Amino acid sequence: MIRKFLALALVLFAHSAHAAVIEFVPPNDPTGSVFTTNSNDGWNSGRGVVFQATGTEIITSVGLFHDLTGMTLSYKVSEVLTVNGDVETGETILASGSATVTTSGLEWIDFPIPNIPFTAGSIYHIEFSFPGTGNQNFFYNNGNVTFTQDGFEVIDGTSAGNTGNSVMPAIRLETQDVNAAPPGPPPTPVPTLSQWSILLMALLLGFLGVSSLNRRKHSN
Repeated sequence: MIRKFLALALVLFAHSAHAAVIEFVPPNDPTGSVFTTNSNDGWNSGRGVVFQATGTEIITSVGLFHDLTGMTLSYKVSEVLTVNGDVETGETILASGSATVTTSGLEWIDFPIPNIPFTAGSIYHIEFSFPGTGNQNFFYNNGNVTFTQDGFEVIDGTSAGNTGNSVMPAIRLETQDVNAAPPGPPPTPVPTLSQWSILLMALLLGFLGVSSLNRRKHSN
């Protein structure tokens, strides 16, 4: 049981050491704001973020920061050909899905996805959409100024698959470094004596010592 527990702990430690949650935040508007309320604000055509990877990583989830009630939220992760203008022409969809979502105000909505490898030099687009109205539509106003962050560069927001808009939604993803060495086998626990065991052994040795002394007295 102890050995199984140690093995599980090592696996969890290895995952936490090599996994990272990355939120795309433009340096020229690090706080963002709610632009509209009770409006669709272009989400029916999709809003997202496009970027070029500078390293090779595994993507395990994508998330959106929003305020929705009973809304069908869809996501799409694609490899695309350009970081400027129309990014959806010629795209290759790597993952997609949807769920009915209700949040408690503005909060992160995360979708676990099958492990997707992002390779250095390739360009990717993450897009979310919903057909109804958002309670609060949160955006960063980066003014089409691209930026670099955490292994990604030329990061910019998209609307209807185009970078022409001046804002970007709050999007995050979880990555796992594919170059990280897998954890080795857990070390074999070395048996140790507990304090109670040491105390019992001391009492036993003391008892044997007293008995031996009494036998010597009787023999004399």
